[in-house]
Amino acid sequence: MAALKILTYILLFIVIFFGLLYFRFGGDTFSVLENLSNGVLPEEGPPKAYEVTGQQQESFTIAGQHALLFPNMRWAKMPITIFVDADSCSSGTIDDMKAAADIWQTDTDGIVSFSFINSSASVQVTVQCSSELSRQKEGRIIIETVGETRPRVINTGLYNLTVDAEVAFLARSVKCVQPVVHMHELGHVLGLGHDDDTKSIMYAYEECDQKITPDIVATVKELYKDPPVADLYFKNITASRKGTYANFNITIYNQGLVDSPTTTAAIMKGSDEIYKISINGLKPGSGWFFAISNVRVGADTGNSNLSVAIDPKNEVSEIDERNNIVHLVEQ
Repeated sequence: MAALKILTYILLFIVIFFGLLYFRFGGDTFSVLENLSNGVLPEEGPPKAYEVTGQQQESFTIAGQHALLFPNMRWAKMPITIFVDADSCSSGTIDDMKAAADIWQTDTDGIVSFSFINSSASVQVTVQCSSELSRQKEGRIIIETVGETRPRVINTGLYNLTVDAEVAFLARSVKCVQPVVHMHELGHVLGLGHDDDTKSIMYAYEECDQKITPDIVATVKELYKDPPVADLYFKNITASRKGTYANFNITIYNQGLVDSPTTTAAIMKGSDEIYKISINGLKPGSGWFFAISNVRVGADTGNSNLSVAIDPKNEVSEIDERNNIVHLVEQ
């Protein structure tokens, strides 16, 4: 009898304990988990996918103008710094480089500019001279190269952004009234390719009367119409909802010309921010991926103007602000 009474008390204790536990935590399961880890138990039924609308990326190509080494190739900003190695180059080469730089600046109405520095540290363009460069045979004629340029670029998605360049000149370069060889190589530094016009400074073979042609100037002006700022955009975004909670996969890239500052992105319901993402600075051509689970969006999101916005308060200067927002519509 005593054993049966003890067993009864034990069973009664278990029932009361778990009953209290249910009443304490049962109604708050979703909110407690959301507050701790932004995760919730899955709701019944298949997930509803979202269709993404809005401008995600804008690209362009300079058409009908002068050929470029790479599409949309440009430097981030002016002036471009140049170091001429005085150990391998003569004082005449240094003077010719400076004269060539002045001509480029004048003929492009100041859009292009160069700054000569005395140190190779952190310089953008390094110039060296050699007693021999590459040669090529055309029929019975040996063509000797008098200048070579090797730029290094990063494809940001919008531009091929020039990071730095190396230039080499033949020590016994051609002498003209104008430094045409040096002007030609600076054209390559700017991203310009060769021209079929024999009077163009970008013709493959030097002649003393070559000039910076109007099509070159037009191309340079078109390439440098965008200011040296970042441009964040949604490279990819997918979303789905179960019940009142949604999951998001978001990839944000910087296709601009300079590093982006730290900013935010936000998941919006109408004009209200329901989830905020911190975006650390991005170098041109790089991006961040965010996997976000169980964001409470409500059950009526099919008609509630759900969107995702970069820099929702418009605090960051960018090339194109129109690609900063996408709208999500349930399929």
